[in-house]
Amino acid sequence: MPELESAVGVSQATISRNVAKLGDGVTFKEKGAGLVEAYEDPKYRRRKLVKLTPKGRRVVDELYILLNS
Repeated sequence: MPELESAVGVSQATISRNVAKLGDGVTFKEKGAGLVEAYEDPKYRRRKLVKLTPKGRRVVDELYILLNS
């Protein structure tokens, strides 16, 4: 997540909130979109890693096709 903070230029709290909304987290009684998965880094337990779920990969692929057609 620190790489996302640097790349996007927003705070850690904003990244966490958006990862929860894009993942399976529940914020403000709303279920997440299930597009990403956050998990603990096995080498550094305080660090969270984020990756696309299969559903997230399909959405990215569809957006890529739409934007490049």
